[in-house]
Amino acid sequence: MLVSEKIREFAQEHGIVPSDDYASYLAREINRIEGVEGDETLELIVEMARRNIISEDEALEFVLRHSDEVDALRIEESGYGRKAVGSL
Repeated sequence: MLVSEKIREFAQEHGIVPSDDYASYLAREINRIEGVEGDETLELIVEMARRNIISEDEALEFVLRHSDEVDALRIEESGYGRKAVGSL
């Protein structure tokens, strides 16, 4: 199961939705301006950490694992990984 699926399921069990407060809006806009991609999974992780449903350490672990999964999917979709391995 992907981290995004696990987080979505866990958040649903606890009735968590991404926060829509001004701080969250501002963070999304700054990220957008800087070209940093965020997603709902990251927002849910932050919201669960804010509410102490998960610890800061758990949040960091989820973020890192989610980032690894997103990177792996991008490499797979681009075909870059297969080209690099095939050229060895």
